[in-house]
Amino acid sequence: FALIKDGMPRALCMLCRGLLPILLNNLALKLAGSGGVTAYSTLTSISFTIGAMGWGIGGAVLVLGGIAAGEQNRNEMRITAAVALKNILIGVLPVAVAVFAAAPLISSLFNPEPGIIRDMATAAIRFYAIALPFLAFNVAAANHLQNISRLKGSYIVNICIEFAATALMALILHGFMGITGIWAAFPAGQALLSLAIVITAFMFKKKDRKGFEGWLMLKKDFGVPESDCINRSVNTMEQVAGLSEEVVSFCTARGFGRKEANRLSLCIEEMAGNVIEHGFSDGKEHRLDIRVYAKDGRLGLRLRDDCEKFDFKRKAEDWSFDPEHPEHNIGIRLAMKAASDISYTFTMNTNNLIVII
Repeated sequence: FALIKDGMPRALCMLCRGLLPILLNNLALKLAGSGGVTAYSTLTSISFTIGAMGWGIGGAVLVLGGIAAGEQNRNEMRITAAVALKNILIGVLPVAVAVFAAAPLISSLFNPEPGIIRDMATAAIRFYAIALPFLAFNVAAANHLQNISRLKGSYIVNICIEFAATALMALILHGFMGITGIWAAFPAGQALLSLAIVITAFMFKKKDRKGFEGWLMLKKDFGVPESDCINRSVNTMEQVAGLSEEVVSFCTARGFGRKEANRLSLCIEEMAGNVIEHGFSDGKEHRLDIRVYAKDGRLGLRLRDDCEKFDFKRKAEDWSFDPEHPEHNIGIRLAMKAASDISYTFTMNTNNLIVII
């Protein structure tokens, strides 16, 4: 059920993505005949290529923001959103300008013969180029809403991105702009959706949270106070051992039993020790960041490193007992047994392991 729920926004995207061309093809055929359909076909053929950066930024928000949400890390949620906005400005906006300028050339690649079809395709590409920054913002916002468990909002934004916003504007604009109204529907629809998202964020703005964080629509109980966290960067086995000892006091001071404290300590020793012993052995400089937190009667551990891809969870699941060497991987097995839940993600060339005790 959880898999279906998490995948529903994407499923809605794909469904709506199939509905929009049906509507716009029929409008284009009605307004400009087969030439209008050909021009629209040119746009659909190139749209994902010129919009790839925006979709990529949205995908990064989904992955990185999902990791931050999983560990209840308000600061990383803020950083992820801020970096996404920055990359839209310095990445997607220049791409949009370049596509706008190169629209005649792009159109000629699909329509070699000069004429009205090429002109319509050029106009379509230029209007779509204007939509690109708004589209990137909307995709990032939809994925952020999914990360913070505002699923209804995520569903609505995804439906609007892929169908409702553009379809509504096309139905309105084609009546007095003709075929141009269909092309103009892309930036108009996405811009109006972006405005609606900003207005909604303003309505949900948290006055008790400083700066940009107040705009992220985080639920009131989201996040872990700094007093209930430990954040460390470690590079040696001695530092791992020191942190392992520190978390025992951290846990007991917050009402956890010795059993839970020892389990968390064991996970740090084995998992972080494994990263340093094997991941750091290639002679390159590496970084291992560890976050420990306590929330709602549970303990969490997150390890992030920039070593070679290594799925600790899969390694433990694939392990098979060797009667001749029963001591092999005993640390991994003990750590897995101590955890109630483990999740792993490899993204942006980093291993991200989240363990719940």
